[in-house]
Amino acid sequence: MGTTDFKKFLNDSASQEAKKTINILPSKYKNLLKDYIFKFDLGTTLKGDKENVGVVQKIKDKKEIRVASSWSFSREFILLHEIGHVIYANFVAGKPIAKIWAKLSKKYKQKNEKGNEEETFCHRFAANYSQHPPTMFGKTTEDLASFFKQLEKSN
Repeated sequence: MGTTDFKKFLNDSASQEAKKTINILPSKYKNLLKDYIFKFDLGTTLKGDKENVGVVQKIKDKKEIRVASSWSFSREFILLHEIGHVIYANFVAGKPIAKIWAKLSKKYKQKNEKGNEEETFCHRFAANYSQHPPTMFGKTTEDLASFFKQLEKSN
């Protein structure tokens, strides 16, 4: 197997992994992701961006989610985290449920966690849906699980 074949194999494997991850999400979220292209960088950070392992971006008229293979988090967790940004923008920001999240965010934001309420949401969203969430975020508690169920039902 040549280098090009191996890269194709890795990208094909990542695409299958992404489909499997997306399939665990509620239909409401899956439908929102239909317009996105998913790209997988082979490095431990994003190509051209040594500070990040994932990003949601719009390039011209294309919506894209790019994910790297971090040493610290599974690709599944990173993908769910980036999807969390899409969910936050469409179903939390500027909506009545944002007030509920603001209270939960203060409760669950960790001391070493960078960012704002949105970043905390993305970490907790990913941990909630991930098959193997990082131990640093702990188990999804009852109040977080209730919030995410409420969010699934909201407009």
